[in-house]
Amino acid sequence: MVVFLKPTSVFVQNVIVEELGNKGSGLILYGLNQAPQLDVLTKWSEVHYLAVPNDSYKYWIQYLNKGSRVKVSYNVESVGSSLYLVVAQGVDGLSEWVQDPTRPDTTLSWHIISDSGYIELDITKSSSYYVAVGNVYLNEVKATIDIQVEGVLYDTTNAYYNCSFPNDKCTLSVPLFGTNAAVLTSPGPKLNNSKNEFCAKLSYEPRWIAYIVCMGVVTALLLIVSSLFNKRQPVTEDETVDENDDVAPLIPGKDDDNSSWCSSYSSILTSTEELEGGHGEGHSSTRYLCAICYDAPRDCFFLSCGHCVACFQCGTRIAETSGFCPVCRKKIRKVKKIFNV
Repeated sequence: MVVFLKPTSVFVQNVIVEELGNKGSGLILYGLNQAPQLDVLTKWSEVHYLAVPNDSYKYWIQYLNKGSRVKVSYNVESVGSSLYLVVAQGVDGLSEWVQDPTRPDTTLSWHIISDSGYIELDITKSSSYYVAVGNVYLNEVKATIDIQVEGVLYDTTNAYYNCSFPNDKCTLSVPLFGTNAAVLTSPGPKLNNSKNEFCAKLSYEPRWIAYIVCMGVVTALLLIVSSLFNKRQPVTEDETVDENDDVAPLIPGKDDDNSSWCSSYSSILTSTEELEGGHGEGHSSTRYLCAICYDAPRDCFFLSCGHCVACFQCGTRIAETSGFCPVCRKKIRKVKKIFNV
């Protein structure tokens, strides 16, 4: 078995591998400065003599890299009997086949075998593969299975670090800069005939400084975007007006002065006259009356335009209904009452 690891050096500080289950099984962890070449050719084989009971199956696991080749020879010794021979990728593929052994589309290779023969399979993806035989018939079936593998392994001759799990644990330090890779190898079936399965726990120790820097950068970007977004928003309140003031008292001039009841009346005289119909001096007595109800004096003005054309009651109703000044059609932010002193 050969497992290739390529941790991200920016976020990973250490690669930690713990050996589980069968202690001292011969696992070795290699550390390399660059990704190794997948060009080391090797061969191994294993022979299994078995008797498969009815409605059961047996399997053997192989971890194979891309470019490997598997040849499975078989000899069914029980006359007139047959078995299902499959090669499944991963434990999910094996589980799917076990649920329905008669389906040929759940595995990479599916055959009904009898007498003698062999099957071959080229591996196109590095993964774990299961060679399995199943018996769905009533009688026990005896057979011989010979698994021959032409494997392709990673070249670890230039490794700067190797660890054979002296304390059931190996820690590979990952440099911040430069390329780094790790390779985990097993001794293979020739040196471990009792059990061809290895268990190891892989974990990564994070490089916390990188996460902190990334969080700071993301936070800064969010603040910049938020600031730009707020600058593009229209002004919702007149900055020159104190929002905490409920009233805005105005001190009028002399009694004989024809000044307005509001501070902006002189600038909108023409507009208000047009709103009232422009009847001239004959209607000068109504100049200071509400242009809406003609009953109450004009004792309010609108923010932020400053127009004074209605009484406070009508002005409030306009702000609550249409929300726009009847003179300039600007949005009414607030209605201010005018008190005569």
